[in-house]
Amino acid sequence: MLNKLSLLRLFGFVFFVCIHPQLLAQSSSGANIATYPSEYSVDLSDWRPDFLDRCYLYEQVPNENSRRIQSLLELLSQETSLALPLLENAQASKVTFCIDDREDGSFSYYDNNFKLIAIKSHLNLNTQLIFLIHELRHVDLIGRGYCPSLDYAMKEMTRLTMATEADAQAVTTLAIWRLSSLGHEGLWQTLRKIKNYEDIALAFELEFNQTQDDLLATRAAFGQWYKAEWRPDIYYLAACLSYLDQLDSGKRLQSYELLPDGFFNQLCDLPEGSNYGCLVTTQIKNP
Repeated sequence: MLNKLSLLRLFGFVFFVCIHPQLLAQSSSGANIATYPSEYSVDLSDWRPDFLDRCYLYEQVPNENSRRIQSLLELLSQETSLALPLLENAQASKVTFCIDDREDGSFSYYDNNFKLIAIKSHLNLNTQLIFLIHELRHVDLIGRGYCPSLDYAMKEMTRLTMATEADAQAVTTLAIWRLSSLGHEGLWQTLRKIKNYEDIALAFELEFNQTQDDLLATRAAFGQWYKAEWRPDIYYLAACLSYLDQLDSGKRLQSYELLPDGFFNQLCDLPEGSNYGCLVTTQIKNP
């Protein structure tokens, strides 16, 4: 069990209950808050006291980390049908982008309490971009209501957790494919070599070679996420444990409420207005 759970850190897995921004607790220390950009309401000194050196802020003297993030954002922005709208959505939601050098086995994570995407410093530029897009999709999903809630049954929340992880990786694969078509071929080769993700990229590529349809290929990538049996097993276990922990800390009674009919209908909507059809997959139709 411990070995399986430790693997979750490779995916930056975080299970949290959505909190509305106005309910976020403000830091009692107030450290660095005076120099934090006024358009942001969350004090990141509780995330890291040195956040000013780690994050991309619009009123700061450039440093190594902020220049790296700027390079990532500029590269990502070249793909205007998917990657750029995901970025613009995160920026509109006041998400901060940071570089984290703490070694915990993860590649990246999105912290909804701090409204922060963190990418690990030990990764190369291409790998950082891949995981940045993955987290941007999570921001998009959460903003559209696809976020864990104790108001529903644990089984329903594990189903949601797996679906959003599968979608985030499928959409990341699509975005990297489109960026590669713009001349950044190295991005696709990097994705094909990332351990625990290479099978998803391969499923996308095989489907695209057969159909020349990148939305069908994205659907194939979504389905492939579930086919590596260990992946759903690990996320199911972690989501259950986290759900129970949230119940305990909040002194809540467990709900047995089912998700409403049609809940997943817009899960796989893309910013361009299309939907890659994950709703018809067996994983969504027959959980």
